[in-house]
Amino acid sequence: MAALEQVFQQPFRFAHAAEPAWVDSVESIALQLSATPVPPLPLDAEELGFIYLHSSLHAHAGAIAHALRTVTGVKRWVGTASPGVIAGHAAYEDVPGIAVMLGTFPGGSIRFFSEVSPLPRLDLLDRSTPWWTALVSGHVGRTEARETLRHISALLGSGFLFGGLTGRPGPGRVMPVFTGQESNAAGLLGGVAFRVDSGSRVHVRMATAFQPMGEPHQITETHDNVIMELDGKGAKSVLDSDYLVKPGNRPAELLQALSNAPEMLVDAGVYEPVRVAISQNNRQQMDNLADFELTSLEDVEPLSGALCLKLEEGAELPRTGRVRFCTYDPEHARGELDRVLGLLCEDILREGRNVRGALYISSRHRVPAIFPSLADELFRVRQALTPLGAFPMVGYQSEAELFHDFHHHHAGMVTLFTD
Repeated sequence: MAALEQVFQQPFRFAHAAEPAWVDSVESIALQLSATPVPPLPLDAEELGFIYLHSSLHAHAGAIAHALRTVTGVKRWVGTASPGVIAGHAAYEDVPGIAVMLGTFPGGSIRFFSEVSPLPRLDLLDRSTPWWTALVSGHVGRTEARETLRHISALLGSGFLFGGLTGRPGPGRVMPVFTGQESNAAGLLGGVAFRVDSGSRVHVRMATAFQPMGEPHQITETHDNVIMELDGKGAKSVLDSDYLVKPGNRPAELLQALSNAPEMLVDAGVYEPVRVAISQNNRQQMDNLADFELTSLEDVEPLSGALCLKLEEGAELPRTGRVRFCTYDPEHARGELDRVLGLLCEDILREGRNVRGALYISSRHRVPAIFPSLADELFRVRQALTPLGAFPMVGYQSEAELFHDFHHHHAGMVTLFTD
């Protein structure tokens, strides 16, 4: 038993390369992995491979996965392709990079799934399931993606999933998704589910790029995707008090226009930076925007004061619940990343856990709006995680980040695997 526990304390294995020909990259990765001999895998353990490819390699995804299975002996992989690949301290944005990470998990603690091979249904009597959370990849353009994410979430013990959706590498194509021994290019959502286990723990945190404005507000009148009243007042007047009238937010001439000709503000796009965080109940504090779905304003009606929200297909606006207004803020986004990662470090150190490996998923829209390059963002992430010691990290840039069972944008998400 002691030997088995030691296996689950070892760091994940890791390698990456960006040769002009992918076959040379695979050969380089094989040499890197073989440089450090590893003992045979115990019978009560299994190995999972994480694979992230640069989008320029999408047409060779199946061949690359087959070659990696052959040279590493690891049969089951999870991952995708993206315009930006994270590999240790390196970031491949304009070259055909390949990053792999091999992690050892307790036997039976991971399960691959896809839309054609879903997770098992919950027990109808006690709703028990061994699958606590899941890493998900797929295509961002799927119109039914929200419904599928909700279905996956309903099959997890925590209801919590995480990951990122990618876009199209070219007309008529989507990024490949790796699930187990399969690699599909049909944009299907899939990934790997994790069991709660003493030999492996998964810690996920996400930093948003949006600055809250004002306090949460109670929805008091709504219809479909339109909010008429908040806190018993006209919805637009509440928004204006948070967004426009707050001292220092807007110049005097804009406030004059607000009172004299509010339709000018709408026509000028003044409200376009606003996002609305939606809570389905009244109990949550709404301090952490990562826990809530953010949507934008489709229209602001200057006369009636109604706010029309741009909801994703399948989304519903709660008749009772709360909202909090926020706006995109690059400076806040950098500070929020430091804050979230700092709190994560405190949690890991307080629990006395060892980090074995990590994933980082970053919105493609964070570069150059928030960071000059993906490499600059990665450097900041690694600096913030320094108290946890050295460990491998792989990841990619996404079009939409998954946290809970809905999409986020402009976010950065870190996942730590610990003993």
